[in-house]
Amino acid sequence: MLEINEKGKEKYPLVFSPLKIGNLTIPNRILFPPWCFNWANEDGTISTKLHNLYVNLALNGCGTIYIGAASVSKDSISFEHCVRVFNRDNVKSNKKLCKAIEEKDAIPAIQLMNFGRQSVTTFTGQPVLAPSDVPCPVSSHIDPNYRIKVMTLEDIHRVQNDFVNGAVFAAEAGYKIIQIQAGHGYLLNSFLSPYSNKRTDEYGGSVENRCRMLVETIQAIRKKIGSSVVLDVRLSVDELVDGGLIPNDYTTITPLIEEAGVDMMSASMSVFESALRIFPTPLEPEGRYAYTAETLKKYTSLPVTHTGFMGSLEKGEELISAGDTDMVGFGRRQFADQSFVKKSVNNEKTNECVWCGRCLGDLYDPQQNFTVHCTVNRKYKRHTSTVKRSA
Repeated sequence: MLEINEKGKEKYPLVFSPLKIGNLTIPNRILFPPWCFNWANEDGTISTKLHNLYVNLALNGCGTIYIGAASVSKDSISFEHCVRVFNRDNVKSNKKLCKAIEEKDAIPAIQLMNFGRQSVTTFTGQPVLAPSDVPCPVSSHIDPNYRIKVMTLEDIHRVQNDFVNGAVFAAEAGYKIIQIQAGHGYLLNSFLSPYSNKRTDEYGGSVENRCRMLVETIQAIRKKIGSSVVLDVRLSVDELVDGGLIPNDYTTITPLIEEAGVDMMSASMSVFESALRIFPTPLEPEGRYAYTAETLKKYTSLPVTHTGFMGSLEKGEELISAGDTDMVGFGRRQFADQSFVKKSVNNEKTNECVWCGRCLGDLYDPQQNFTVHCTVNRKYKRHTSTVKRSA
């Protein structure tokens, strides 16, 4: 990848510039964002299919590779084949992946999460956890067994410990960046948001109280793993639902999170209920949701990443130049063509993403076996036969 970086600097000097975050130096500003592909082995270990995808991205110029939606809690499994990091048995396959990514001069990163109210009951037999009795209309529709449990203080402390243990296992595996998923309506986000958090105790009400679950989790992880690993947090800066989080809320939220001990922040948007507002939809205008990263940049001195409707390195160069973001994520674009970065540098034709949104939509489609596919990348083509499966 070193050759790609050197050549890329001529066309995209900012995109291909290194970035120092904490004690870590990122080789370039391109990342593959965390996705839940539902491709892991049944025990949550890294499958050959996942391993090959991530390593191929590193080989072709992507500087930072996020492994997405790694569950930290045994009672929070939304999909049969999601990655799991709640025991040491899963460290081995992750360590193999981290080593392979680093051998390609890229940075291995992982996203830790509890699915919360957007989880399902079917795979664990346990009710989904939430700050308040506000069911997710999407998950409850998918799962006929859906049940919700309002978390007690004991539940809160147990899940915080789950995140700490997951971080320990991730660091042991060799991940250089650990992202805490506090966006997209999942558990930590549901505590942050007045839309889903109706509590009246110390974990609800004021902004500071709604931040407490996340702040304490960050502090506990930092205390346990020290400064050897970069801590990232993903945030839905705009939830796109009535009564949900809006950009102005981060005037207060961002400093609290920064003080808790993170090294960087990743800007995103939406929850399950509003996901249809961001896919399927055409690319234009490219980078339309960069305002989420720009918002965080106003309130923090930490590096900020932006992901969402990014189709070209030119746009990435523009956003970094404008000071709107420090790193740019290309998800669907790189899934359609894992050689996107290399080909862009070499002026070669790429396999174009058509922005149909089916890749993400298939994760909730029983006809597609609840797994991610691509309509333009034949390697990950969609199923044509009916798959009989319950949620």
